[in-house]
Amino acid sequence: MDIAGRVIEEQGVPPYVIFGDASLVEMSRKRPVTEADFLEINGVGNVKLERYGAAFLQVIASEAGSLGACCPCLRFEKFPYS
Repeated sequence: MDIAGRVIEEQGVPPYVIFGDASLVEMSRKRPVTEADFLEINGVGNVKLERYGAAFLQVIASEAGSLGACCPCLRFEKFPYS
């Protein structure tokens, strides 16, 4: 199942309600490492940090490591929302 399907199924909301494209692009460019870094992303507040921060930071760290420093994009289809 793709990320949109998982979000709709698990959260009962469309994926853009969690993070819009602009936020995801900013995450891929800035690659936040800490919760403080994650809060600096446009569209991330305390509620989204609490709900999704750990999962997103984990995926960003693993994807950034596997892609290397030369690639500015991450593959967001792997984000776990549960």
